[in-house]
Amino acid sequence: MLRAALLLAVHGWADTVVLKNGNEMEGIVQSANAREVVLDMGFGTTSLPRRSVAKIVRSKAPERERILRDHRRNFFDSGRWVPPSRRELFERYQEVGRAREKATDAKKRREGLAEEEARLTEELPSLDFYPRIEAWKRLQEIQATLPSIERDMQAYFMKFKEFETAAGAAPAAAEAEEREFDQRLREAIAEMDKDFDRDAIVSRRSGAHLIVQAVLDGRVPATLMVDTGASLTTITPEVAAKLTPVPGSESAGLTTVADGRQVKVKVFRVGTLEVGRSKEGLVAVAVMPAPGPGIDGLLGMSFLEHFAVQVDGPTGRLMLNRLK
Repeated sequence: MLRAALLLAVHGWADTVVLKNGNEMEGIVQSANAREVVLDMGFGTTSLPRRSVAKIVRSKAPERERILRDHRRNFFDSGRWVPPSRRELFERYQEVGRAREKATDAKKRREGLAEEEARLTEELPSLDFYPRIEAWKRLQEIQATLPSIERDMQAYFMKFKEFETAAGAAPAAAEAEEREFDQRLREAIAEMDKDFDRDAIVSRRSGAHLIVQAVLDGRVPATLMVDTGASLTTITPEVAAKLTPVPGSESAGLTTVADGRQVKVKVFRVGTLEVGRSKEGLVAVAVMPAPGPGIDGLLGMSFLEHFAVQVDGPTGRLMLNRLK
């Protein structure tokens, strides 16, 4: 006797529709009349002519309710099961899902470009004149492209946090269906939360600014002031003297400082810059005077652009969040 292979992926018994040709189909009978039997099979519904049905064997009430719950879980992501009171919240969930897909694609692109950037940077000193020019142009293209890719990755985190807040502020569920939906939503939030690496950086305050400890090239410590208004990370000449610039990366450039001015500076790339557990390679730094007593420079966007940056209110710590 044939049983449909693509029936309910559930445990326990469903309604069974026995056909006159001897086949059986399992699901939840949504309706049955003299003309047709409508069977919910978990991945969709099918209508069977009543004249082809020999009999219907109904599942018991507890089994039926459990199967319906399993159906609703299957329908959750597709939006086929959304209580009316949760429609707006679910639409926001779908937005986060789209941002998640975009961020996942962006991460793959970033990894590929980062590998290419590292390879070209290593090869650059040994290249002849014209190949070096081409490699340098490609490096410029990569460095111009990476910030937009980083923004796509960070947008997922920001949308996720907004959605998490909205879900937490939703009115309490009044019906059993709403409670089940909210539970599935909490499970989805917990799953997405695993996508992110959160680094809580030990920080101290100096007025309105956060001060953190950094390590450049794995060996040179520096005390930096966090400044999201600075386009480049800056270091003092004293710190710069202890570093070896990445070959071919030295140039004169402009950096935007907190008051909006652009100033000319010496710019080069360091092999690595670490703050807490967060580490980035080939970070551009500008050499500038100390921004204050005991401060070796500014932690600017040439490092921070790789993260969704937050400040934890209760602890005052700098939070660096990124896609794993």
